[in-house]
Amino acid sequence: MQELADKKLRCYCGPKELGAPDDLEATIVEFIAGTTKTLDIAIQEIDSLPIAEAIAAKKREGKSVRVLLNRSYLQDDTDASNRPDAALKSVEELAADGSERKINRDVFAALCRCGVEVRIDLNPDNKIFHHKFALRDVRLDKNGSARRGEEPALLTGSANFTETDGHKNLNHLFVFESKGIEEDFGQEFREAWAGEFGRGRLGDPPSTHDVGGIPVKVLFAPDHGPEAEVVKQMLKCPKGGEIDFAMFTFMGSSAIDDVMIVLAGAGRKVRGILDRGQAAMPTAASHLLQEGGVEVRIPKLKAGVRKLHHKLAVIDGCTVVGGSFNYSEPATLYNDEALLVLGSPYPESEGVEVDAGECKKLAFFFSAEVERIWGMSEPWKKKA
Repeated sequence: MQELADKKLRCYCGPKELGAPDDLEATIVEFIAGTTKTLDIAIQEIDSLPIAEAIAAKKREGKSVRVLLNRSYLQDDTDASNRPDAALKSVEELAADGSERKINRDVFAALCRCGVEVRIDLNPDNKIFHHKFALRDVRLDKNGSARRGEEPALLTGSANFTETDGHKNLNHLFVFESKGIEEDFGQEFREAWAGEFGRGRLGDPPSTHDVGGIPVKVLFAPDHGPEAEVVKQMLKCPKGGEIDFAMFTFMGSSAIDDVMIVLAGAGRKVRGILDRGQAAMPTAASHLLQEGGVEVRIPKLKAGVRKLHHKLAVIDGCTVVGGSFNYSEPATLYNDEALLVLGSPYPESEGVEVDAGECKKLAFFFSAEVERIWGMSEPWKKKA
């Protein structure tokens, strides 16, 4: 864990089981336990029992708890083989569940039974509610005014609240104690809770906040155009500079792979690790990047990585791009996502007087994690 900006920002990489420094599941549980008034969670999936039990505990203590979930992990859309037999009629028989989604439905039922307000997204078809954040002790009312408890903070990053993301997949988390960032995410939660998903009204432009001298820009997909922001940040990399990335899904994103290829041919070192399974997909950008001069690796099988689930880029040792945003067409055009840009190469950035030392420490923490994964990876090779 790396503390920065007088503890206004804490950064985590996990899981420990794969050699990373932090226990992400324990970090999430501890964050939830700090709630004194309200807890709002927007998450693609929950199947971690410790996390679910921590959420239920806050409700049973009398706190106001709301949870927004992606519906696909509850409805078993892709698991037709586990549909009840036509001869079964009773609710008890129909509810008997041997599928891999049983744990998701058990968590949903447990939270409902404890009185947690739980809603599911209204996105159609393959448009994904892909958020991964928890906001404690900050809740915006219908007029946009924030009601705050004693321990306001925001937790977000690449990790779902699942057993696999806590213990088997490579992920990162940020915890912010920043009024502006908390309220940006509070507004995003308020809109989703009211039923606004996917592409809709533009709302306010993206905000940049001063977190102890680290500029932090918050963008929400699809309306804020996060792909263009990633391109913009990468174009700031000077000749002789370096861009390192660790990315779960990288496909159908012409702007980002194009700018990486251009920069790799113009005196920048561009390298990254992709998830093994995603990199093998026919539409993945793996071969385009490699052929364009970008060094591409995938985790070795013997490394024990189930998924490389990061959505990270570190630019020239001073800027970190992270959050839930994959480099993919759906993430850009359809999904509900969050992208955060932390740091800057300039003395002043969008009204923030930049503390270059804090930005360097931030980038070093995540560069070290990318370098560690690089060492447990092998060059990607296109299948013949």
